[in-house]
Amino acid sequence: MQKAYLSTGEFAKICNINKKTLFYYAEEGIFRPDIIGKNGYHFYSYGQLYIFYVIRALREIGLSIKEIKDYIDNRTPENLRDLLKLQRKYLQKEIQHKQRLNLLIKNKLQLLKESEQLIMNNVRLQHLPSSKLLLSENFHDEHDEAAQHRIVQQHINYCLQHNLNVGYQLGAMVAKEDILSGDFQNYSYCFTKTSLSIKGAAPACAQRFTQPAGLYAVGYFHGSYSNNYNGAYAKILKFLETQHYKIDAFSYEESLLDEISMNTADNYVTRIAVKIKT
Repeated sequence: MQKAYLSTGEFAKICNINKKTLFYYAEEGIFRPDIIGKNGYHFYSYGQLYIFYVIRALREIGLSIKEIKDYIDNRTPENLRDLLKLQRKYLQKEIQHKQRLNLLIKNKLQLLKESEQLIMNNVRLQHLPSSKLLLSENFHDEHDEAAQHRIVQQHINYCLQHNLNVGYQLGAMVAKEDILSGDFQNYSYCFTKTSLSIKGAAPACAQRFTQPAGLYAVGYFHGSYSNNYNGAYAKILKFLETQHYKIDAFSYEESLLDEISMNTADNYVTRIAVKIKT
């Protein structure tokens, strides 16, 4: 014959939880035993299994102990509807967050895979697909270092605040005239590559821009960029001259391996892609 009451251990075993969870719920007033014996032992009825499953379901969708207690004490269909609608909004945000993290990891793994297959310090032709970029304010010919840092920081802050980073490091663009004149560090923009949809008007610190698909002269270069950019661009320019190609508008500089994955700057890998005029 089935017992009328279950001990804490028996109830916990049926619900596949730790006994401490039941003691904690009792202390918080969210779920108390039907009977507390003179010896202090807790006993639960079979009828309490249903309400416990309700509590567990509410916990699984992310409700706090206080929210659950408030609902249990004031159960109505209307209150349940309002509670579930609110929680659904929360879960949708969580799903979006997890999807972005999954995309970030996917892109990071792809960059690492790409870096394993590179021929370093060499320039070759490559067809690149179009990419969605967010550009900073234009800081071409801005020689005030503090002003440059402010513009870059505003861009970074905006992308972080709006969760637009999907695993790509901050990039930079150099205009055609600066490449040809040898002024390789006179950047026009910094950029963040993203594949996420962006709603609303774009601010000046995160202008929408599409890097065009097409033919590029692409080089991968080892080492600290500050010590390497002159030689990198010299190789690209020599390649373009030899092949009789002309530069279209910008070069796009991106880090494949940087301080996130490397201990020393000597092992950093930078990709420079110069759009060719066709």
